[in-house]
Amino acid sequence: MSKENTVWDNYWTPKKKSLGKAIIDFMREYYFKWVVVYLVGDVKDKTVFEAGCGTSESLILLAKKAKKTYGLDL
Repeated sequence: MSKENTVWDNYWTPKKKSLGKAIIDFMREYYFKWVVVYLVGDVKDKTVFEAGCGTSESLILLAKKAKKTYGLDL
């Protein structure tokens, strides 16, 4: 039986990192930033302020489309 390589396989193998770290990395890449971008919708010619932007993954994507972007995380 052949094993197919999945998206998840790229984030975790027991020898590379802990399961908790792998889940956080996976969520950061495939959930947090893309969900925010999807929910905000069209930002062309708009100014975007993201409160609680963390490491700004979603804000960076929005900055490529928006007129201006601002982020704040404490």
